[in-house]
Amino acid sequence: MKTADKILEEALILFSIHGYQGVSVEMIAKAVGIKASSLYKHYRNKQSIFEGIFTMMKDRYQGQEKLLNIPQGAEDVQHFYQQLQPDQLEKISEDLFLYFIKDEKEARFRHLLIIEQFQNPHIGEILHQRYYEEPLLFQKELFQSMMDVGVFKEGDAKIAALQFFSPIMMLLNCCEQGGISVEEALAELRKHVQKFRQLYSKE
Repeated sequence: MKTADKILEEALILFSIHGYQGVSVEMIAKAVGIKASSLYKHYRNKQSIFEGIFTMMKDRYQGQEKLLNIPQGAEDVQHFYQQLQPDQLEKISEDLFLYFIKDEKEARFRHLLIIEQFQNPHIGEILHQRYYEEPLLFQKELFQSMMDVGVFKEGDAKIAALQFFSPIMMLLNCCEQGGISVEEALAELRKHVQKFRQLYSKE
């Protein structure tokens, strides 16, 4: 592993445990096994390390989407969804849910953003953007396209996005807090996706 990547991974662990303010560059360097002066050859300061972590996590999530063969272009997404079978939608939803729950780096990153959101407005913005704004915008555009071509019943695409996404986030939070098991969460997730399709699909 390259030193620059090792710095990001060790910093993510430390940040998720001690918080952003509770970690120094010296602590990160020690965890990596290098001197602080050597760390500065890769990153200007602690903020640039955090920005590197954000980029790393964004790339990892996009990689997960590729593994699931989820297209990114609007036209590709529309064609993909039109051909999607009910069990495929459930499978994709389950796989992404499990990624957020079981991927150690993803869990650490989300925990870091949650605990730091009230201390650092910038971190709060990242949390809002990554776990609320971007997913809702994507789903709103997706559902609107489905309504436009007649795959979904006509309605408010933003509300549809909220109806689809909000229960998933609630299940994720409950599962992380130990309120329900992963198996229970997945069972509820399947029911939710099935009900959502029944509500909006013209099938």
